[in-house]
Amino acid sequence: MTSEVPEGWIKTTLGDTDYFQILGSGIKYFQGTKEYLSTSSIDRDKIVMVEEIITHKDRPSRANMQPIQNSAWFAKMKATLKVLEADEGLIEKNILSTGFCGILSTKVDSGYLKQFLLDEKLNIIKDSKTEGTTQEAINNENTAKIEIIFPKDPKEQGKIVTILETLDKNIDKTKELIQKHQKMKRGLVLNCFSKGTKNKKTKIVKINKKECEIPEDWNVKNILKTSTLKGRIGWQGLTTAEYLNQGEYFLVTGTDFFDGSIDWNHCVYVEEKRYYQDRNIQLKIGDNLITKDGTIGKIAYVDRVPKPATLNSGVFVMRPRNGAYNPEYMHCILMSFFFDNFIENLKAGSTIAHLYQKDFVYFEFPVPISEEEQKYIASLLTESDNKIFKEFDYLNKLLKMKSGLMQDLLTGKVRVAT
Repeated sequence: MTSEVPEGWIKTTLGDTDYFQILGSGIKYFQGTKEYLSTSSIDRDKIVMVEEIITHKDRPSRANMQPIQNSAWFAKMKATLKVLEADEGLIEKNILSTGFCGILSTKVDSGYLKQFLLDEKLNIIKDSKTEGTTQEAINNENTAKIEIIFPKDPKEQGKIVTILETLDKNIDKTKELIQKHQKMKRGLVLNCFSKGTKNKKTKIVKINKKECEIPEDWNVKNILKTSTLKGRIGWQGLTTAEYLNQGEYFLVTGTDFFDGSIDWNHCVYVEEKRYYQDRNIQLKIGDNLITKDGTIGKIAYVDRVPKPATLNSGVFVMRPRNGAYNPEYMHCILMSFFFDNFIENLKAGSTIAHLYQKDFVYFEFPVPISEEEQKYIASLLTESDNKIFKEFDYLNKLLKMKSGLMQDLLTGKVRVAT
């Protein structure tokens, strides 16, 4: 929070009873049913699911927080950013979990409170005040110590809320557009792999233990018979501090994968002598990468190599044998339900901690005989990916803009005309 208080603004704490009331548990009697919302029901500031339909008599003990007019609510758990404003719909339909804390004010717009509670910096402060052993959360006493600054004039509060909510609407529209493109891509993938590119005659085959429809003139192949899979053995006992961020060579790890590609700006560096150790794996355009540790089966396609790069030991590099398939086509396979089914089969009955080369004995995929058809399918899906990446880029710009505006508008650093 800013140390200076702009003219016409008030700096205080959420425990200041002249302006705020921290709401306690307990709900009013209601007839019929209501929707119970747990913290799992919320994604940032949106309701994404209903935990349970409840009656007043038959409800979980945690369904005990009453949304009321002029209030805003936030999840109390550490490292959890979930916020709701008590609009008419929430008040009428819902009961909240005791995992939420409610802030009531008749002098501060509930929309302003919501934006304040959504601030990333505020949540760092909240997290620093959490307590507990099994599940860290902020209690009412520590919530009361959180500082807040706001304009005394309700019109200025309203103007700030309007600006931030307008940006929120643009963010939501962009997210919806991304979801639309992703849905269209899934349909395109399904159609390409089942009908080919010219609505060919089809046949039913088993791929990864599931019956699938594919074009009659396509083949089903096994990854290990058509590909080489290489992985780095390790760093021969070197500690992280000894090899990271030194030298001129990229070290690519699974944490550098973003939506099927590599975020080169996120990669760290290794020295030349480290780079040429263990099997001398040097990445090249056309490589498909698959994580074998951590998040199993996360994938990335190498479409460019800005400077020499290698892998860490948690990643496989996959390359076709003797031109068995087009590498971009294989990327489409790895982004599809065929690979998802393969990973799910491995996880069946237990959570796998590591993906081994021998596991790929069970991974099959359909492939057109014609390389031209492989390339055409890859180009269709790449075009779809490019649309998604473009919208993701725009979304990131909007999110950065929102973050910057929150810091300016919610502190009075930038004033709005009333």
